[in-house]
Amino acid sequence: MTVPAGPLRDKPSVCAAVFLWALRIGQELGLEALPTSSAEAISFSGSGRSQAYEVLIRLQASAAGLFESAGRPTAGAPAPATALELCAAVRDYVMLHGGCVRVGAEHCSYSDGFRRFVLGLFAPQALAHSLTVEQAANAIGVPVGTLKDWLRSPALAALPSPPTPGPEQTPRSADPLMQCAQPQIATLLTEYEAWEGDLSSFCGHARDHLGLPFGRTFITNVLVAAGLYETKPRNAPHQAPGSRGSMKFFFPGMQWFGDGKQLRIIIDGQNLLFNIEALVDGASNAAVAARVTDAENAAAVVEAFAEGLQTTGGQPPMAITLDNRPSNFAPEIDAALSCTELLRATPGRGQAKAPVEGSFGLFEQSLPGAIIIEGGTIRDKARSIAQWLVHAFFLGRNGKPRGKLGGQSPAQAYDNTNPTDEQIEASRRWILELRRREVLARESRERHADPVRLQLLREQLAALEIDDPQGQASLSLSGYSMGAIVRGIAVFRAKREMGTLPAECDPYRYLAGIISNTESREALERTAHHLIKLRQRAGDLHLAPLMARADAIRQSQDTVECAVREFVDAALDAHGLLEFRFWTAQARDGIAAMPAPEAKALYRHLTRVIAACFRIERRWRESLISSIARAVAPVAA
Repeated sequence: MTVPAGPLRDKPSVCAAVFLWALRIGQELGLEALPTSSAEAISFSGSGRSQAYEVLIRLQASAAGLFESAGRPTAGAPAPATALELCAAVRDYVMLHGGCVRVGAEHCSYSDGFRRFVLGLFAPQALAHSLTVEQAANAIGVPVGTLKDWLRSPALAALPSPPTPGPEQTPRSADPLMQCAQPQIATLLTEYEAWEGDLSSFCGHARDHLGLPFGRTFITNVLVAAGLYETKPRNAPHQAPGSRGSMKFFFPGMQWFGDGKQLRIIIDGQNLLFNIEALVDGASNAAVAARVTDAENAAAVVEAFAEGLQTTGGQPPMAITLDNRPSNFAPEIDAALSCTELLRATPGRGQAKAPVEGSFGLFEQSLPGAIIIEGGTIRDKARSIAQWLVHAFFLGRNGKPRGKLGGQSPAQAYDNTNPTDEQIEASRRWILELRRREVLARESRERHADPVRLQLLREQLAALEIDDPQGQASLSLSGYSMGAIVRGIAVFRAKREMGTLPAECDPYRYLAGIISNTESREALERTAHHLIKLRQRAGDLHLAPLMARADAIRQSQDTVECAVREFVDAALDAHGLLEFRFWTAQARDGIAAMPAPEAKALYRHLTRVIAACFRIERRWRESLISSIARAVAPVAA
């Protein structure tokens, strides 16, 4: 017999389940046949009549809840009081923080403070903690997708990078001397002090809402003069003032400039690195030589100089300027360039080799067409490619007319030059003056160098078989601290013994990089250690108000959780590294004193708040999250 689904009130699956249950009960009681009446059922079970019917009513009521519709259950509407309280909190914040929300044509932009405020509403025991994301988004006014993105627990590697370098520049109080009696200017200064948005939105606010008849340029100038805004230069100066007038070109062929540039070529997945050694004439800007070599060394300079002589018909220049790379002090360079005056560029100043640096810049922007590849091995083919690239670029560059050369190309200007005796004599005096300055600079460096460091470096460079022509390499490294030198040499030795040095690395550059990085790291660590110790011992003016504020926060907050949240907000609003570290330590100590379950819940909330502050430097946010994580889940040393 089949139970029809139509006339019955219960679902067939419920009826079948009841029959199966009855069969199992009958088998357990040893009944050969099921009861045919209610009286038999009650007597067989041994239950009372009223209690049996009461349980039956409960079973029938619970059967309705056995079936639910597919999909996620619909969230009910939040309590009117909760939604109204949430809306009021957001309204009060927006009214007190002008510019925290900017409504655009396609999307809205929010300040870091507003994001932190909204995420604070989802903290444990906060207003929105018991609401779903959809309910909270409807009350707050932020799109659901945006709110979900803010609430997502971030991974450190996925933290978004700040759109502008450095921490957010929060408005400062205006200089009292800049307080203006002119009502419109006073309104402008007062409104910007409380503004949380960017300058563009403030200019629109001043025009549309405040009715001020000022443009962006005028507003910017006023805010800069009042000390409320700091402009960032768009373009750095192309030449440092100290180098102006230090480069003179009397005629083509007077002075060549040489330098090397790395060139990377990948063939069949093999990464090959070469060097382009170029010589460029200063007056005509003509490239007289461009050679592709395996490395930037003395042999590359000698090879390029030989090509330069071939290009100019055997006529050497009056002087050649090379950088202070140790390989450029090798004896073979002095021997090969003995027919000209060898000058050194100013260390750390690219302007000293402007002609060749500019040529390399153009090379990166231009590439020739067809290239003939020759060679038996992959490296031979790669070198052939590089040589054709270099020749094609510099040949085309030399043949392009220049306005500063009177319509002539660099090659024509070089070939047509005919310097007078006065020009040659003036050039000779200038070259001798440059040589005198170079000698004085080197003597000054040697005079101020530590003899102990020099002796140690010379011994170690010789033991490591690193070229040190004329003591230039040891002299360059002697400016670092003794600790960095000793540790850098030890690391270099260990890497070489373990075979972990890069195959194509320049030993001197690699060692110099290790020593430089070691000194920078040690200097920062020592500075940070001594800075915090000195400030704590002396009761510095910076730490005194911070400690007072921290004590006030602890006394004003009812729970440790609220105090920790205040400490994190203070760290995100910090104006300097010392203040940031102080509040980070306060937050770390506070969350470490909380019970583990509460600390973990608060940690998840704080990570969302910290990750939402996009204008704070990434390293600051990572440091803050890492410090809190160590306090919540310490690892045994």
